[in-house]
Amino acid sequence: MDYSRWSKRALIERLQNLDKLVGTLEPETATNTDIVMVTTGEVDSTTPKRSRPPMKFDFSNFPKRKVAFKFSYFGWAYHGLARQGNALESEEKRLVESEFPTIEGEVFRALAACKLIEDESSCDYSRCGRTDRGVSGFGQVIALYVRSAGQYISDEEVEAELAKGTDASRITRDEQNGGRAVLLPLAERELPYVNMLNKTLPPAIRILAWSPVMPEFNARFSCRSRFYRYFFSEEGLDIGAMKEAAQ
Repeated sequence: MDYSRWSKRALIERLQNLDKLVGTLEPETATNTDIVMVTTGEVDSTTPKRSRPPMKFDFSNFPKRKVAFKFSYFGWAYHGLARQGNALESEEKRLVESEFPTIEGEVFRALAACKLIEDESSCDYSRCGRTDRGVSGFGQVIALYVRSAGQYISDEEVEAELAKGTDASRITRDEQNGGRAVLLPLAERELPYVNMLNKTLPPAIRILAWSPVMPEFNARFSCRSRFYRYFFSEEGLDIGAMKEAAQ
């Protein structure tokens, strides 16, 4: 019905009449169809759309690269950093991780949700160290293979890239990519790993930075040194006595 030429008074009367009609519908018998008929004068006969099953993400279409992540976390609500086995590999493991949550469990859930890894067992994961239940960390480092915005290239394309001056470090070839050559993007054109993960992780865990690393890099065994700092609230502490005892 075209209301564009109706007067203000006529429109108000029309709305009042519709309100009266809607008010006569009993709550237990009123349906969406009833309301549509009263308010629009026609029945919505649109056939409900069928929900399509989600398409399976094909990791074989995307190359991988090895990176290191630096992150921080408040560990008060967690049963330590390290998960028990692969936290997502089975329903039993997921139940254990749900009952006894760990920092790594949260990280791997975020990695999987962002489609950065296909599974835990094949990403060459390593951690720099571990912390116990309730302990926080502000400079933890892990390393693993993740999905990249790079592209697979042929041997001919490798030669062409090198000939035009492409940095050789951007061209990799390793077992994780089935021996195929990969042209990695510049850092600013890589997937926004930090933003992607932080949008998925709980607020208690924050990715601080990422860095490309060599395939042989291991977060534990390639580490040159570690340092620990302990933070205490001054409330209830005799700082003077503590300093004297530390002399």
